Amino acid sequence: MSDPNSSAESSPREESSAREASSAREASSTREDGGQARSDKQRRTAAARRDGLRVAVGLAVVVALLAATPWIIGQTPLRDVFLNWALPGNRMQVGTSGAEFGWTDSVRLHGLVVTDRERQEFRMEADEIKFDKSWLRLWADDPDLGGATITRPRIDLEMSRLVPGDVPGESTPITMKAVVYDASLRVISPSRTEPVLDLSGLNLTFRIERSPEGRILYVDPLVVMDRYELTPEACDEGLQLVAPILANAGTVDGSMSMDIDSFRMPLDPVDPEQRRQLTDIKGQVRLQRVNTGLRNP
Repeated sequence: MSDPNSSAESSPREESSAREASSAREASSTREDGGQARSDKQRRTAAARRDGLRVAVGLAVVVALLAATPWIIGQTPLRDVFLNWALPGNRMQVGTSGAEFGWTDSVRLHGLVVTDRERQEFRMEADEIKFDKSWLRLWADDPDLGGATITRPRIDLEMSRLVPGDVPGESTPITMKAVVYDASLRVISPSRTEPVLDLSGLNLTFRIERSPEGRILYVDPLVVMDRYELTPEACDEGLQLVAPILANAGTVDGSMSMDIDSFRMPLDPVDPEQRRQLTDIKGQVRLQRVNTGLRNP
């Protein structure tokens, strides 16, 4: 027969064992929950670090691109797209062989070519143009280009553009001051194969300023010609206007020198009388050993 006392004693032991097992399970569960919580926290921290790294890398890329934008524009064909977009008006087409842009550095354009889009009566090439302003300042101050230095510009101009008058089409309303070194100018005529006028070695300073009457071109005193060899073609196409003695010259030899003491001319459309009043060109013309022969009637 079983002992009742033994059964009574085993029951408390079993209960104690059960409680211990339950406590052990609870402790194990707590440890697992704690481990899971720490693991979740670690994953969230790692994800936050990865997101922060991505944001930092993205910001660094954006900053690098912004910093490199002027260089990218200057070293690629984008420079010409940018220049033609930024140029006021729509008459002129600009091309370059290279450029130097900077957020704070002055702008340099190399191998510049400027042509008239519409009438093809004007073309200018220049080795370099250096602006005093950065491209950001040029954009902010548009259409005032500020100061510039132009090196070895070569200009081809048709005779019709030398005649004062209003040119149809939208103008380019820029203002600026420029110092020009070693410029050359060829005046051409559609009816002649050789230039009517071919000047070189010109050094000058000019300003384009605004006034109540519109923009005015000023040129500082300069030497335009120094013993320029005369030809009948040059006499026919303009020189006779400054030296009437050369009109109707069938043959001519000798040379001519011309200095400009003051030069002022309006650039914007005005009526003929106002243009006459605003235009002021003064200078000296000297003829050296000139012999002329009149054409036969």
